[in-house]
Amino acid sequence: ASLVPAWVGLAGLPYVGGAAVLGLALVGWSAALWRAPSPAAARRLFLASVGYLPALLLLLVTLPH
Repeated sequence: ASLVPAWVGLAGLPYVGGAAVLGLALVGWSAALWRAPSPAAARRLFLASVGYLPALLLLLVTLPH
């Protein structure tokens, strides 16, 4: 879903690259929690998810289309 702005013409390739990196990072934190559930891993995933959407918005607003 984070690549939709590029598909509808609101963002360009730099956004796609940044969104892909952020998405893969979030998947990595999710996998870490799945492999070894712990309160610390859950906290890291929560904090990553809190920062994920503002980071996407920052990419969308600052990078050229």
